[in-house]
Amino acid sequence: MIEADLTRWPPDEGVTDPVEQRAIWRQFVPSGWHSIYDDLMVKIEAVAPGFFLSEAKERFGGLRVGVRGRLGEAPAIVGLRLGAEQQSYRTCSICAAPGRLCVDARGWFLTVCSHHDEGLKPYVADRPDERGGPAGHGE
Repeated sequence: MIEADLTRWPPDEGVTDPVEQRAIWRQFVPSGWHSIYDDLMVKIEAVAPGFFLSEAKERFGGLRVGVRGRLGEAPAIVGLRLGAEQQSYRTCSICAAPGRLCVDARGWFLTVCSHHDEGLKPYVADRPDERGGPAGHGE
């Protein structure tokens, strides 16, 4: 397995192979979402061979993946990214079982299944954003 060098940021600095670069960013994705991430990488590669990422992480309880440069703004890429993000809001970030967006006592968002939701409250938005996540927390 390729490991990120956490002594530098971004962790993929100097990496020129797109497959290696995506493997580095995968380490920042919760394990329950690895299959969503992997599927997204295959779909983006089919549309934009050799693409590079600018980020991959959990944010506000959902999967966020950024594609470098203007390519990241292409409607096909944006649609794929939003689809994966919406799927992440229905998938436990820990075990990949069906999940739901929850919030802890500090206000941190997590998407988890009923097995992993101890101490969390289901998040109910007055108006969820188009991604299916918490309103007002879009990029």
